[in-house]
Amino acid sequence: MSNAAEQANAGKTNSALELIKSLLVIPLVIAIVVGVGWGLVRVASARQRDSKKTAPQPAERSADGAYTLQIPFAQVTGEIHYGGPHDHPHLGNWKHDDESVTWRFQIDKPGKYAVELDCACDAKNAGSVVLVTLDATKLESTIPDTGDWKTFKTVRAGMVNISSPGWRDLQIVPQKIAHDQVMILKGVRLVPVAG
Repeated sequence: MSNAAEQANAGKTNSALELIKSLLVIPLVIAIVVGVGWGLVRVASARQRDSKKTAPQPAERSADGAYTLQIPFAQVTGEIHYGGPHDHPHLGNWKHDDESVTWRFQIDKPGKYAVELDCACDAKNAGSVVLVTLDATKLESTIPDTGDWKTFKTVRAGMVNISSPGWRDLQIVPQKIAHDQVMILKGVRLVPVAG
């Protein structure tokens, strides 16, 4: 056999070995990454359990029965960003009508709730309209002038009737942006309404 034929044969063998290696190595790497990730989740879960602290929840229920949606658990789209100090986080830079904020949270007590937005907006940007959707209920709310971007006020978007316990999605989307920004959002609360 000629030298060129031997090299071609060796090249084919090397290519086949490389293919077999990649078919074995890629799943092995994926398995290692998934295994390490699962292990970290289990360690974090065990530490949480051992600490005797309650696990963080997307919505915290207070003694008065109100649910507060936690800003760090919000899913945002577009250029909306998280800001503020750790103990008072907020969502800002809300400039486009295709940007949204969504929470997935659990309600354990059905009933009628007022949906309240804790927001700030200056006089120049006041007047934007947001659509708050929870289950099939759609509520429109106009964002007022709260004084400035650091003064937060509660705006009641409307009422929702939650007929059964379970997981819910609450989404806020601008319907009309009056000027440059919609608002800075520091909180959303579902407050029980008697009757």
